[in-house]
Amino acid sequence: MDADDIDEVLQAYRYPQSITDLGNFYFYFGPLSVFINISTFILIYTKTPLAMKTIRDTLLVLQVILTFMDIVMFVCRPFAFIPHILIIVYGFFDSPTSINLQVVLIIILLYVSISTSHILLYQRFRTLLKANTFFKLISTDVRYIIALNIVFSVTAVPLFFIFITSNQEDSRQYFLENHPWSHEIITNRAVCVVQIKSLYHTLILFIAFLGIFEHFVALIIAVICMKLVNEVSSNTASKQARLIQKRFTHVLIAQVVIPTLAILLPACLATTSILLTLRTKWNGILIELGIISISFYATTSSLCKVVCCCNYRMVLWNVCCKTKVYSV
Repeated sequence: MDADDIDEVLQAYRYPQSITDLGNFYFYFGPLSVFINISTFILIYTKTPLAMKTIRDTLLVLQVILTFMDIVMFVCRPFAFIPHILIIVYGFFDSPTSINLQVVLIIILLYVSISTSHILLYQRFRTLLKANTFFKLISTDVRYIIALNIVFSVTAVPLFFIFITSNQEDSRQYFLENHPWSHEIITNRAVCVVQIKSLYHTLILFIAFLGIFEHFVALIIAVICMKLVNEVSSNTASKQARLIQKRFTHVLIAQVVIPTLAILLPACLATTSILLTLRTKWNGILIELGIISISFYATTSSLCKVVCCCNYRMVLWNVCCKTKVYSV
């Protein structure tokens, strides 16, 4: 698959530029969220001077804003990787007229697989972790994630039926005639990774591992928080303070485990694609699969933060920012 083929793919289906840019915001500016989170943790868990408290509070507000933005990213993300799915399908079937029901089956398989992984993960948690406190906290969160994925699948699959060309000789003309509202043509964009080659692959890995680093930093902070609470718990900590500390730790563990599992596949695929020097169609397909997987990682990470938002923000504020933490 050369550059002309990819350009034809991207022009075959055209969608509003604003939706694309909105859907790609979380992916391209992910390091901003990482920087804000790590900066907030540093300011909170060190002896913050009085002059820095305003900055700390500002970062907390930015975290809340980013959480709401995650909801928007969850809605817009599918529109961003539609071209990648198209390139994969064209790469397999080597023809712009080969879009058919198989595309829909691929999408269903992707969504079912990630939903199934969450279900298995939930069952694994229930089997291995017998503590009632943990089970009650994590079960609700994972159930919401599974439910959202199912709803997402049911609503997203019909969108891809527009790819069915059924006996259309010229798919590009078919899309132009049936989608006059789409006037933006996507050409020479960053999504066309085969043209940008290794630089974009490196960027993918950089952002991906930054995301992993963020979640592991959160886990380390949770362990530090547990130690601090235990030091005071012998005399002054109340049962409610202990419960808050446990919730904080459990929520952060959930934020580490689920996104990390979701990112292992794209990291491996992206690394493999860098090692492949021949510009074959299989290399392009491998790259696109890696990008879609990373897109699912971003969506999963967003869902974790949104679902855990109430506990996470409440504990972050009560445990870390208020002076009377252990007298709640």
